Amino acid sequence: MPELCEGKNFFSKIRSIYLGYGSDKNAFLISISNSLAARAVILKSIPNLVCRLSVLFCCAFAGLAHAEIIRMGGTGSAMPLMQKLADEYTKTHPSVQFEIIYPPLGSGGGLRALAAGRLDIAISSKLPPVQDQDKFSQPVYWVTTPFVLARRDVNRGGGLSLDQLTDIYSLKTTHWPDGKPIRLIMRAASETDSILLRSLSARMDAAINQTLQRKMMPVAEDDLDNLNLLESTPGSLGAASLGLLRITGSVIKPVVYNGIQPNVDALISGRYTLSKTLILIAAKQSNEATLAFVQYLQRPQLYRMLREWGYIPASSLLHEK
Repeated sequence: MPELCEGKNFFSKIRSIYLGYGSDKNAFLISISNSLAARAVILKSIPNLVCRLSVLFCCAFAGLAHAEIIRMGGTGSAMPLMQKLADEYTKTHPSVQFEIIYPPLGSGGGLRALAAGRLDIAISSKLPPVQDQDKFSQPVYWVTTPFVLARRDVNRGGGLSLDQLTDIYSLKTTHWPDGKPIRLIMRAASETDSILLRSLSARMDAAINQTLQRKMMPVAEDDLDNLNLLESTPGSLGAASLGLLRITGSVIKPVVYNGIQPNVDALISGRYTLSKTLILIAAKQSNEATLAFVQYLQRPQLYRMLREWGYIPASSLLHEK
């Protein structure tokens, strides 16, 4: 049956169309389907059509069969950023695919999933426990962003001092200057955001513990739930990271704290001292695709783009938190 697939000409045409569409498999399939429909009148037999379709699907899914899948999860504040960077990476590395875990696992959940072999990369706001560190590769202190107090209604009053903030969290101050109620969005006591707030002073530590025990305020489950509550609650006030606000295009705005507007310049200069660092932690035995992506995340060109989103290299800060 020498005419079954019309020899090399047919295969050459399929290959040229495939290469022309690159990683766009959907467009490739549509083009081939249209081409086959147009030539249906000259198909010589049913076996002829079956052969063409077999070649079509072999070409279309060959890339998927060899794709490397990198699974990432961890702190919710990093997930929108990782999604953006994964999308950028696949433009130049079409053989790599990403699976980003939603809803966010949190830092602790991400580290547990990494230790169990369910993730390739965990993005955490804290280091693994000492007893577990031999399960992972060397942690990379990756990027830092200003840790901010944020609210939905930006026109209510000015900035906040530490004393004013403490009075709000202890529920001594319950209304904004315009008389509207303050709606605090809380995080669990063990969450990084709560730990950072409690570290501001002994009074702040006591205020947060007291308010959490009263169970009067909504407690967000993760960073993205926290952002959603801040955006949807009139008069809201809560903690967030500047990078997350910018990467998501949130309507929530950072509050001037102790007279300083939170931004990366103020953070680098030391005038603004509240920050949140993202740590990259890969599996102990990482494959080449994972290692290449971790290297990509540390390229100087990428850091310049990250700065526009409110992130700077963690090494830019010489002082420790």
